[in-house]
Amino acid sequence: MLPALVIAASLIAQVEASASDDLTGEVQRLLKKLDAPEADARNAAEETLIRLGPKVVELLPTTEDPSLEVRERLARIREHFAHSRAEQLQSGSTVTLSGTLSLEEVRAEIEKQTGNKIADYREKLGQNVTNLQLKLDIKDAPFWPALDAVLDSAQLGIYPFSGDDGLAIAGRSPSELPRRNRGAYAGPLRIEATRLVSERHPGTSDSAALAVSLEIAWEPRLKPISFEQPLAKIQAVDDQGEELFVERPAQREERSLQVSATGGGTAVEMMIPFSAPPRAAAKIASLKGTLNALIAGKTEAFKFEKLSDAAKAGFKPLPQRIADATVVLDAVRKNNDIWEVAIRVRYAAGGKILAGNRGWILQNDAYLTGADGQRIDKAGSHSSAVGEDEFGVTYQFDVPDVEGCTFIYKTPSSIQSVPLEYELKNLPLP
Repeated sequence: MLPALVIAASLIAQVEASASDDLTGEVQRLLKKLDAPEADARNAAEETLIRLGPKVVELLPTTEDPSLEVRERLARIREHFAHSRAEQLQSGSTVTLSGTLSLEEVRAEIEKQTGNKIADYREKLGQNVTNLQLKLDIKDAPFWPALDAVLDSAQLGIYPFSGDDGLAIAGRSPSELPRRNRGAYAGPLRIEATRLVSERHPGTSDSAALAVSLEIAWEPRLKPISFEQPLAKIQAVDDQGEELFVERPAQREERSLQVSATGGGTAVEMMIPFSAPPRAAAKIASLKGTLNALIAGKTEAFKFEKLSDAAKAGFKPLPQRIADATVVLDAVRKNNDIWEVAIRVRYAAGGKILAGNRGWILQNDAYLTGADGQRIDKAGSHSSAVGEDEFGVTYQFDVPDVEGCTFIYKTPSSIQSVPLEYELKNLPLP
């Protein structure tokens, strides 16, 4: 006889599969009505698709519909869920922890409530490992303040080089100050000034400078691509009430600072260059800014089959769309002994999403599968076309022929640019 838990898990899986099939069928039925003769029927179908929730986006057509009416309605549906996701990103996730809990229970509960993977790195780092008992009273608190409260209670810190393991906790130095009073919280982000450096170059006419390094950490459930800080959206004053300037005012409207977040880890550093404050100043009383966080959605696989047909004369570019991402297969051609596959990538938000952030596209996974289903890795790649709202890549494959091959390209199905405001206070000057 099967154990009760196995039977229950099987029943749950069957129910979930049935619900998924029901949703797919309902979406297909409503999609047909988006081009109905009656306006009321079209409007009702669009409204019902939205009410079905964000899972609908994954079931929308992956190729462009020939009907302008349907294309416009699908665009509105996608825009609705994109706006909803942006609002969720701005607020971040919340945590409730009450009672006396072991550190392992806390770690598991936070992951369950938020989807944020937490790893205990103390053993890996050769540190003393004890399953601490923590008395907590945290109710509906944002993720970062809640985690900081837990870490302060346990006298632990963050190890920032954990890669895909999630956010790693580890022991901290006895001299380290409480985390709760050091950082600023901005939705899913935690921002902390980790270093302030003042310098002067006697051999030049330049004035003294002050560099403030900010550590930007994010909830590990997210996949940030980059962070941008427009210089015009930085305001800082010292404890004498005097403003601190980032470069000359005439340049502030034209520039921004940007750091990539695709190199692994759970935090990045951004350095803000100020003109040095007067010597009488002892602190930066307030440093305010607005970060634009570029955050990727779920990674999807775009599959282009029958590559040998695409290699024939007269082949027309073949687009596929999933959510807000469109991948266009432009060409399949032989170049000496190497086969090349050329694609273009674009997003519904257009050039403002891709501008200045194209490097991550070259890191996306792209490969062939042969007729036997085995993976064939690329031999090389290079950017091949850059437009205002799209980016082209050509991939090379060392295969004798593409007969029976499928090209698979993986990229986020959506990208959100989310503005997040923060303020740091009472930063001691060097």
